[in-house]
Amino acid sequence: MVKSIRAVARGLAILEVLAEADSLSLQEIQGYTGLAKATTLRLLVTLTEQGWVYRGLGDGRYRLRAELTIRTRVPASFERMGEIAGPLLAGIQKQTGWPSDIAVREDNRMRILETSRGVSFVLNYRVVGFRPHMLWSALGRAYLAYCPSDEREELVARLSRSEDKQDRTAGLTGWVDKLVASIRNQGYAHREPGYWGHAAPVPEAPLAIAVPVMRDGRVLATINIVWPPAAMTVATAASQYLGLLLETAEALGERL
Repeated sequence: MVKSIRAVARGLAILEVLAEADSLSLQEIQGYTGLAKATTLRLLVTLTEQGWVYRGLGDGRYRLRAELTIRTRVPASFERMGEIAGPLLAGIQKQTGWPSDIAVREDNRMRILETSRGVSFVLNYRVVGFRPHMLWSALGRAYLAYCPSDEREELVARLSRSEDKQDRTAGLTGWVDKLVASIRNQGYAHREPGYWGHAAPVPEAPLAIAVPVMRDGRVLATINIVWPPAAMTVATAASQYLGLLLETAEALGERL
């Protein structure tokens, strides 16, 4: 009688639990499989090296690679974006010393898919899944400025009817048009100084500049660079890093 290979069975058990969830932490995988921590970690390292599993750069959670989720569930379109963007965001951080995020539009807001904040940025590093406001965040403004005009009109109308007062600024006559013109003229969007879209307060909200990730005239996503206000001004960041940010956005658009 041919014996089964125990390590293979354990690896398949991990793949099975990941197929049932969007993402899982190391501890959660242990809980579902009943495997020891050291065993679970070794198997995850092996599965990652062999291209079966992907570990998020920003949240450290494990997921099936996007190609595999097609076989197990209909994937959200952003799963592959976050996976592909991770190494590029890490590249920005390595060259600039400052972290970056990638986000997509989700209804009236943006949704952060991946981040490199966990690499070097203590402030608010668990941002994956956060939904910054469209009109005040650099990520949202970059989307608004470069999306097709009909989509922008629809989005502005929705924002102006929102119950959130930070959205209703879109109803101010001419305000959005001036904002869009300014962003397109300078080639990037920046976060409104002092804007902080999260519940936990901070002494000083970070600053950011962002650009769109384009493909065939559509905005697939937006990416940014984030830094504390004391480090530099928006103008300084743009003069030093805008070129790299645009190059990364172009490279990402080609890969998606």
